[in-house]
Amino acid sequence: MIYLMLDEKDITHVVGEVSSEQLIKEMHFKNYSTMDAWINRNNKYKGCWLVEKFEKEEKRKIKVDSQLIYEKKGRKYYINTDCRIYVIYKSGRKKYLSIYQKPGHPKSKYYCKVSDHEVDVVRTLALSFLGMKEEQCCILYGELDLKNIKIMSKSECSSITGKMARGSKSVGLYENGKLKRKYSSTREAAKHLYLSYQTVSDYCNQKVKKPMMDLRWV
Repeated sequence: MIYLMLDEKDITHVVGEVSSEQLIKEMHFKNYSTMDAWINRNNKYKGCWLVEKFEKEEKRKIKVDSQLIYEKKGRKYYINTDCRIYVIYKSGRKKYLSIYQKPGHPKSKYYCKVSDHEVDVVRTLALSFLGMKEEQCCILYGELDLKNIKIMSKSECSSITGKMARGSKSVGLYENGKLKRKYSSTREAAKHLYLSYQTVSDYCNQKVKKPMMDLRWV
């Protein structure tokens, strides 16, 4: 995507152009999502205002690579093959939405607030572009990219995610807000603290209002 660099004092004067790839490289963004979040908060670059450059060819590309996923009150929400979600308002203005992860959730999970609800980005991509059926499941391996999404049955998915959770999630025991001890897995924490596996998991996921101890995913 190309952005026009407009003079701060005279926005009718175009100083130059910059691409998404240049911004990611120069500003050291991890991906498009972090770049979009930065532009939404402060769209200034080298003292210039950034506005999206819109061309006929780009418009044609959007029709091919984007999929409408939600519509409400004249606002249309799309997801595209670059793994980005955006909204087009009644006025025609387009805005990219922030894609984020949640503490304590698997690193393969990405979310986005679309209108009044939250969507699972990976699942939405698989349903929109990879031919996944509603009764199927998908898992992301690596960076957020279509080529890294694998589609499978729900039973296969449950088996894999269960192993991933047992193998990758560490549990921390905290006292007065400070980490006192770290356990390599939920089962190890349950064994040493004389709790059930489910209780440790519920504590870490903050599902218990008054837990006996402060346990967190670390």
